[in-house]
Amino acid sequence: MIINIEDDYEEIVDINSTSYTDLDLQLYDTIFEKHIGNRLAQLVEIDNKYQSIGSKKVVTDDLTEYFEKLFIACCPTILKCKLEMQQVYQLHLTSLLLIRFNDKTLHLSTSEFNDAIYFPNLINLCAKYLINARRYIHRTIKSAFVDFKDNNKELVTFYTDLYELDDQRISNDINYFFLGNVLTKFDPIKLVDINSIYFNTIQRMFYFYLKSKISKKDHSKLDNVQMYDYEHINTSSERYCLYEEALYLAQLYRVCETSNVEAQIKNQLGSFKKMVITNEFQKLFMFNIQQDTYDNRISNFELLQSFYEKEYDISVFKSQTPLIYRLLRSIHVKNTQSLFSETDIEYIKPQIQSILKSIFSNNLNAFGIESIIPKITDNLINRLLTGEYIDMMTMTVVNIPIVKFTNQLKLFLQIILNMEQPNEQ
Repeated sequence: MIINIEDDYEEIVDINSTSYTDLDLQLYDTIFEKHIGNRLAQLVEIDNKYQSIGSKKVVTDDLTEYFEKLFIACCPTILKCKLEMQQVYQLHLTSLLLIRFNDKTLHLSTSEFNDAIYFPNLINLCAKYLINARRYIHRTIKSAFVDFKDNNKELVTFYTDLYELDDQRISNDINYFFLGNVLTKFDPIKLVDINSIYFNTIQRMFYFYLKSKISKKDHSKLDNVQMYDYEHINTSSERYCLYEEALYLAQLYRVCETSNVEAQIKNQLGSFKKMVITNEFQKLFMFNIQQDTYDNRISNFELLQSFYEKEYDISVFKSQTPLIYRLLRSIHVKNTQSLFSETDIEYIKPQIQSILKSIFSNNLNAFGIESIIPKITDNLINRLLTGEYIDMMTMTVVNIPIVKFTNQLKLFLQIILNMEQPNEQ
């Protein structure tokens, strides 16, 4: 798309132009495949073999060399920019290379690719390698929302009250939209006045996001709100109006109808449940029923079905277990690192066993408690406390204080394992 840029530029600019050619992309593909792609393919193959599709597949090794090789391949183009924009450029290329690799090799569906590979890997890179890019994106989203909220307090207040959400949840979702739709679409180096382009685009995302959610909940309520007129957002320069056309606002509107944070929290909750209700635990239920030793002859199937199908009010976790809530909306990167020391683990383990025994005391006999609770505890610790949690909004590794975490985890387990006593047969 060729457009005429006014003001100080006085030149013809192709908004879709890039600083790299198809030949360059082939070279970048080779670098990507060697240091990231081949490992991702192995992880997908392993998950296919063990039927664990949906788990996060994040490459944590060989990344320093990847960025060194990519930087050299991008010279001298990348040297024209400040460090901050150099990293945004490398993040843009990596997002593009991830998508190209999926199209060419992995062939995962869009939703599965985004959830298991695209976002986890980009966020991991921002948290540990592209620090300046992460700060730039976070700062831009934050400043865009502050400006948006200042000019549209009634709209934002109406939305947050309607859904009982806070500003962080909104910004968290916008970060997903930005990384998934804006970052990968345009070459940052070729954008004229990138700060203005990103800022205004993010503001439009906030508008579309809020409008779609309010419309879906109760369209009649829109009559009581002065809706934000995106046509007049900071468009004194004709330059951005033309960029706006290139962003396909209708498509962007559809993107903003979803909530990635909500899906992320539900997925994490599902993972937590699987850590607690293990295969061994289910087998024990069946054994107790067959031996007629199960307290009050409880129906195993009704209990487990109720547990897995139970819906939770997310605001409960946010208000009562804020640290666990932050982990739920974060991406869990599995690696060999442990969140806590061996001493900390010894502090956590007996407290978790104690709360689990208390919770299951009405549903298991003494033999069941003594035989299965230690296994559940070890399962929780081994899977929950291995690796790192990266906050999607700040794109930083979450710091987890041991005492606060233990106390909130105990309360969290009480909430999700609040099994009602089934009727006697």
